Amino acid sequence: MDIDKARLTPAHIKILRFFYENPSCIDTPLGISLWTNENIKVVKKVLEDLTSIKILAVHRTPSTVGYSYTQDPLIFKKVEAILKSSKK
Repeated sequence: MDIDKARLTPAHIKILRFFYENPSCIDTPLGISLWTNENIKVVKKVLEDLTSIKILAVHRTPSTVGYSYTQDPLIFKKVEAILKSSKK
């Protein structure tokens, strides 16, 4: 799926904003849920969606999973445009 064709909910925008504002962060679904004040089930779904369109990278270990922001400058620009066009 392409970023431009993705259907982004308010939860997607909130998590995008979190990673945009914390580009070096690697965190678990639970940690992201706490930071964004979103339901853990919603966060897990959004994280998988954002991973599928290459905005986030997933880091899996036998005991946990973490997510980090892409390092692709073209995706940075697209995310910035999405965030500028959405309400805070």
